[in-house]
Amino acid sequence: MNANVAQLRADLDPLATLDPALLGALAAGAHEMISILDLQQRILWCGGAVEAITGYAPEERVGRVATDFVHPDDREYAADRSREFTHNLAASARSETMSVRLAHRDGSYRHVEMVGTRLLRRGAPALLVVHIRDITQEARALERSARAELRLETALWGAEVFVWQLDVAAGELTTLGEAAFEQRGIDACIGADHVERWLQQVHPEDLPALRQAYAEQDAGTTSRFEIAYRVRTRSGDWSWVLE
Repeated sequence: MNANVAQLRADLDPLATLDPALLGALAAGAHEMISILDLQQRILWCGGAVEAITGYAPEERVGRVATDFVHPDDREYAADRSREFTHNLAASARSETMSVRLAHRDGSYRHVEMVGTRLLRRGAPALLVVHIRDITQEARALERSARAELRLETALWGAEVFVWQLDVAAGELTTLGEAAFEQRGIDACIGADHVERWLQQVHPEDLPALRQAYAEQDAGTTSRFEIAYRVRTRSGDWSWVLE
């Protein structure tokens, strides 16, 4: 359901009933930055963690177009998504999360997530309330993780090693160094239900010992095992692996 802007008389502009002092009190101490935009994406009011996220005082942003503060590479994307959401009354009154880079006063850009709520007047779009959260540290952590994974994958490329990481509870596999298996035509069974899919490829004579090794590891009775067994390749042949 779309929230309607409060109004005292039907002919009042919806902005006339927005009390900046009340809005400021409501947003004080918030960890997010909160902005109210008109249909041209002009900032009518902002509060909350404005200075913490952008380095600007609220009054320095009011009157500016919101996308002026967005990274040039993200600007068109942000503007298009905002217009589409604002005018699409068939969609939910709350937008999906959008991630962009937002300018800081010191010249840097902060990674942020934003969610908008569309407000109506007489059944037509009138205002957009936007909540913005700083996710810079999270984004940097993901970038560091991606770089580390890339370095490891590069080191494993062409090596005789296949490294896997298994979410035991979910039975889902993520991997590194797939090239070692691809070169031998072995399906690594990446994704959900990995264990059972993998065991279906193991030679019947080797299967009991491997199942026992997996069971002991899952039960915590052993932290390490070493076992050689045969795996069926895509061509139907058997390939020896050491796990």
